[in-house]
Amino acid sequence: MKLFQCTNCKNTVVFENHTCVNCGYFLGYSSYYNTIVSLDTNASQWKLIDLENKTYVYCENYKHDVCNWLVETSQESEFCLACSLNRTIPQLLDEENLEKWKHIELAKHRLVYQLLQFRLPIIRKIEDNQNGLCFDFLSKDDLAKASKDIKTGHANGVVTLLISEADPVVREQVKKQMAERYRTLLGHFRHEVGHYYWDQLIRDDEHVLQSFRSVFGD
Repeated sequence: MKLFQCTNCKNTVVFENHTCVNCGYFLGYSSYYNTIVSLDTNASQWKLIDLENKTYVYCENYKHDVCNWLVETSQESEFCLACSLNRTIPQLLDEENLEKWKHIELAKHRLVYQLLQFRLPIIRKIEDNQNGLCFDFLSKDDLAKASKDIKTGHANGVVTLLISEADPVVREQVKKQMAERYRTLLGHFRHEVGHYYWDQLIRDDEHVLQSFRSVFGD
């Protein structure tokens, strides 16, 4: 991941930082401008010169300590681009669910960051049900209520992830069972979203399909 700088004191900060450890300013990430900006700790919304003088607030999921992305106040959604892709999240009153969800969101935010760097289209399923993307993060309670066996995977733009994958012990067990040496949360996201972009960008275009196979094989 790219290293960023606090715009107040120029200290090096990382992607997930929401406070500068040097000067104490809040930090917020703009996915549109791919930058982290420092924020006055005495305010709850900010008019930012560095971001074309527009006014921003934190994403709604900031209150759960899982997101430091900024949302322009003029937009309808209270969630940032990454969080607005969520269709289902676990019951957060359960502390175990909350802790696992935090790890999942960290990985998913890194995924969305990388998709933006690759200039891939990010279409929310809530806006385009046929071509959009969304995420279902399911707990053991969700699985108990389901009428069928549900596993991590992709289908028609819906990426499903069992939050048990956020438990390193469970993930290590599955890693050995599946002989997947590099099984990680971010790796899961990359794999499943690859199926989505295959459907959107490659599968139905014969010319692109042939070019793809010339590089990657059939």
